[in-house]
Amino acid sequence: MQARLDEHLTTIFFSSSIEEVIAELAKLSDLVEREAVVVPTSRLTRLRSCLEGDAKLWSKTMSQAVDVFEAQCHAIVGSLVQQLCKAKGASGCASKISDGFEKHLAQVQKNLTAAEQRVAELKKELQGAQQSSMFARQVKDMYKMEADQFELDLQGCDVDAGEETAESGGSTG
Repeated sequence: MQARLDEHLTTIFFSSSIEEVIAELAKLSDLVEREAVVVPTSRLTRLRSCLEGDAKLWSKTMSQAVDVFEAQCHAIVGSLVQQLCKAKGASGCASKISDGFEKHLAQVQKNLTAAEQRVAELKKELQGAQQSSMFARQVKDMYKMEADQFELDLQGCDVDAGEETAESGGSTG
């Protein structure tokens, strides 16, 4: 974009008539407005100085044309400054939101790590409970087999095994 700006300025600097300068200023003005091109203050000052220094080109009409162009350039800069301020404000808000999400993410990760540790503990506890349950089943099965064997051995005797176990505290011996 700066190359196109330089092209127009160079054409103005080498123009030999007011009409050429004003026509080129109009093209430059259109470019600046359409593309929101920022013309540095130093270039505006140079443009004015070059035109003022040429007595053949400088006139009230030329002065007004340059004034309008400078005002347009300043208005674009003002507009861009406002947009910059809005963008910085939005960036600040987005930064705060992002920071909030980062903190939330860290908390969720911490919770997940704690949950994973708890799951590992519960798996160990489950494994222990399964082993205990299996052992208890084996003991139960062993005593059931023993009781079944005693019932077979005591077949035909007039003994009530339920009463005996109740009186003796559940032991057979």
